[in-house]
Amino acid sequence: MTIPQFVQLAIQEDIKVGDHSALACIPKNAKGEAQLLVKGEGIIAGIEIAKQIFAEFDPSFEFEKCSSDGDFIKKRRYCF
Repeated sequence: MTIPQFVQLAIQEDIKVGDHSALACIPKNAKGEAQLLVKGEGIIAGIEIAKQIFAEFDPSFEFEKCSSDGDFIKKRRYCF
């Protein structure tokens, strides 16, 4: 199974027809942003797969990483 296939399967399983609360409260054309803030220091992993997941979910997403897989991350640092 490829990463895009895995992501699509996960999206179908988790989201299905959508989050009814979000669908009722958030307009379809709403824009937002998110950041990953690390709670404790350690080695980060999953940045590249997160980028691929966002791209598969919505190709218009902009993904700016501040760290790379394998980097040592200090507490309270943003990774993307």
